[in-house]
Amino acid sequence: MKKRLRKKLFKGEFKELGFNVSFTYDAATTDDGYALLDEFIDYALSLGLCVGGYFGEDGCKASLFIVAAKRGSVTEEQRQAVAKWLGDSGKVSELEVGELRDAWYGWGE
Repeated sequence: MKKRLRKKLFKGEFKELGFNVSFTYDAATTDDGYALLDEFIDYALSLGLCVGGYFGEDGCKASLFIVAAKRGSVTEEQRQAVAKWLGDSGKVSELEVGELRDAWYGWGE
């Protein structure tokens, strides 16, 4: 595959990595779940990351995917920083932080 096509399709050396985060937030300690989400998004942006996914008030669960805000991959250090911030917040439980994975391909597996 030619380099131009690999770049367009995010393959080979142009592969971009991201990771999953899921957690339950405690409605008793979190007055407003959206305030927690806003704090988390601000923190993620300060690390150069972008957040997408589901954050619902029904059952107080969140399922998010984190990618680099600009083209490129999330680093292991950024992944660990997110895990530490969420763990240290004292507002979440059942925290699961996935490993770095291809952000574009392999979702059906």
